[in-house]
Amino acid sequence: MRMQRRAMLIAAPLMLCFLFLYVFTFLYSLKYTVTESAFSPEFVGLKNYQQVFENKYFRLGMKNTFEIMAVSVPILVAFSLFLALEVSALGGNYRLLRGAFLLPMLIPSASVMPVFTNLFVSQHSFFYRLFSEWGFSRGQLARLPVYLLFLWKNCGFNMILFLSALRVIPGELYEAASLDGAGRVRLFTRITLPAIVPTLFFVTVYSMVQSLRIFKEVYLLYGAYPDPSVYLVQNYMNNHFYKLNYQYLTTGAVIFAVIVYVVVAVMYHFEGKRGLSS
Repeated sequence: MRMQRRAMLIAAPLMLCFLFLYVFTFLYSLKYTVTESAFSPEFVGLKNYQQVFENKYFRLGMKNTFEIMAVSVPILVAFSLFLALEVSALGGNYRLLRGAFLLPMLIPSASVMPVFTNLFVSQHSFFYRLFSEWGFSRGQLARLPVYLLFLWKNCGFNMILFLSALRVIPGELYEAASLDGAGRVRLFTRITLPAIVPTLFFVTVYSMVQSLRIFKEVYLLYGAYPDPSVYLVQNYMNNHFYKLNYQYLTTGAVIFAVIVYVVVAVMYHFEGKRGLSS
């Protein structure tokens, strides 16, 4: 009981900051979604929601955001897990290697943008011409550096999480299964994967959240009005912010937040059922 109280006291400042900076401000912004504008507080009901849903750029941004998430997150999780398995098989402390994989998270995105621009975005770059000759469309070429940046920046941290989960699996399980003739694939599917399912779930949710933050890199690569294939929902909200259309900005943010919340809640629901069944 005393430990719970101490934990609550330690977490209280963080929870208060979260409630004030995120929850309160989010609830406060709801008033803009039902008013004419920030400068005309006339009540308009659900008019803003209707206009946002009917806006082709908002629908385009939502479509691209979830398409990029659906492609990049599974690749990131699978590649991070593969690297974690390979590094874990090396044995040792691998402290230096872990530090190297965390470096991309520490490097500011703006410092690597010229490299990615010259390699993949410029129409005269080697990779742009190479992939164009291979039949890549303009939209695919625009998304390619986005995927690579997302993978490069987040793979290391995910790998560290997987390594932490792999280290707590008893080695005796692998030894006993190997004596029974289990191969590497069978060891992974019967021992490793069931043991790291909670970590796998957390890494997947974390990667989904990180994929929603890729807008910064997209903005640095392509500006406020990028190619339609990489026009994200954050582009829509950012452009309305500059136009002082707070009613559309907040309405789009509320719709997007509700959709993301539903997706994550469904994932937690199935994870909870899996935990109870096991």
